[in-house]
Amino acid sequence: MPQPTVLDFGEFAPADPWDLQVARWRLWVSWGMFGLAALIVPAAVLGTWNPGNYLYLALLFGHPWAAALGVLLLAGFGCNIRADGKPWGQSVLAVTWALALVFLAPALFFGAIRFFSASETERTIAVSPDGRAELVLTSYDTMHDFKQTIVVRTRAGVFSRQSHEPLACVTGVPFPGGEGSERPSDVEARFAGESTVLVTDHRGTREVSFDLRTMATSGPANCQGQG
Repeated sequence: MPQPTVLDFGEFAPADPWDLQVARWRLWVSWGMFGLAALIVPAAVLGTWNPGNYLYLALLFGHPWAAALGVLLLAGFGCNIRADGKPWGQSVLAVTWALALVFLAPALFFGAIRFFSASETERTIAVSPDGRAELVLTSYDTMHDFKQTIVVRTRAGVFSRQSHEPLACVTGVPFPGGEGSERPSDVEARFAGESTVLVTDHRGTREVSFDLRTMATSGPANCQGQG
């Protein structure tokens, strides 16, 4: 008759002592990626909506397509790490890379065109009497055209806000100067008071007022219609 076995209720020791540590590592990293992906979504919504017109909030999080790509990559790699080499993890990773290429291909194409054929410069041209706001001129030149815009921006560091619409906007043919030459400005502006600006462009000189609380302007320029 077979002898009864003795049950050992002691602590279980795995064959590989590192198994539990690797599993714990994969668990924390995957959850970290899922959590970061979850944080990107509200940040992108806030950056795109941006009711306060915060400059750096728009620059960092005001790009919904980039946010969607970030969420896709974080979620895909998180699932792959959690899978620990299982076939479904490899499938998720393959789909993630395929979708990422769909996002990245046009961005890389148009980004390369802009990098090699365009230049953008930005400079402050005036400061308000109370020092709280400034006028910023942005010149954007390509091989085919150029655009100059003037916006009003608060001087508050990382909390700076900017008018959603430009105060002035001029577009036209490229500047015929040689490489490294600076294009003369086709639009000018100066402060006439703490919340008023005199803008001079192809339409003549006009006064534009703005509200520092909302960054709304009384006469924003229409870049599509030149004015």
